Amino acid sequence: MRLGDLLVANGFMSKEQLESALNYQKTIGGRLGAIIIKLGFVSEDKLINFLAERENLRLVSFSPKDISEEIVRLFPQELIERLEAVPIEKELGTLTVAMGDPTDFNEIDELRLHTNLKVEPVLAAPSQIRA
Repeated sequence: MRLGDLLVANGFMSKEQLESALNYQKTIGGRLGAIIIKLGFVSEDKLINFLAERENLRLVSFSPKDISEEIVRLFPQELIERLEAVPIEKELGTLTVAMGDPTDFNEIDELRLHTNLKVEPVLAAPSQIRA
């Protein structure tokens, strides 16, 4: 089931709100989750907690000041912004990456190819990633 349908089925938003968000997406573009938050239909906190539970994803909260400079330099700013992904930890050849959509396998592959490391994607609030 797609994100919008899941949110409607679980009572987070109405079918009308979903249609409005989909129309916005067709007109302006962007990720549906971000649009739903921007339009105020579902809070960011509720959306990421729902996704973490539904998809059995590890949810992280972090502060940019807690990430070492060595790790931050692994991704150019363009990549961070385009993929909404921030490296937060590196241990034993595995890079933990906070992502707005840690289920996007194409993005995970791109990060793996960019770093030559195993990538462990974790879910984080998009507002934290953009900070």
